[in-house]
Amino acid sequence: MKDSIEKKLLKRFVGYIDDRDEYQQKMIYKILANANMMTFILLMVCMMISFIWDAWHQTVSLGTIFLFLIQQFNSYYVLAKTKKFDVVKTEVFDEDSYKKELSKIKKGAILSGINWGISMFAWMEFLFPLILNDPIELKWFNICVWFIASILFGGSMYVVGKGKLKLIKE
Repeated sequence: MKDSIEKKLLKRFVGYIDDRDEYQQKMIYKILANANMMTFILLMVCMMISFIWDAWHQTVSLGTIFLFLIQQFNSYYVLAKTKKFDVVKTEVFDEDSYKKELSKIKKGAILSGINWGISMFAWMEFLFPLILNDPIELKWFNICVWFIASILFGGSMYVVGKGKLKLIKE
């Protein structure tokens, strides 16, 4: 029953009448996936603009809350479905490939940690004080906090990425 409801919704949403062949179905899913990714990014940008606007006016609007909830629902839905169908695992069959993939994960985790740390430092130490008309004060304690937090974030990204990598031994 669920499959037929999804097919009916898909037909109405995309706008086709009869069933599609495998290539057309694959392309429809690819287009919808790309649309979801673009919408995700646009929602994030709109949410941040709305959040900045709210901070500037020292209020919290219902629009910001709804944008945040939609963003979270989308994130958790994708996370749950990809985990359920186990589509994010990367399987490798030899030690060299495993080491190469692990190296990619390490580099990605380091870049993620640096990116997150710099972004959060800029937002919290420069942008928010600027928006709220507070003085910008750089303290060594705050710099150390964001440095340690970026290491922890990068480390957690490494652990998550390594968990998705599986060495298959025959």
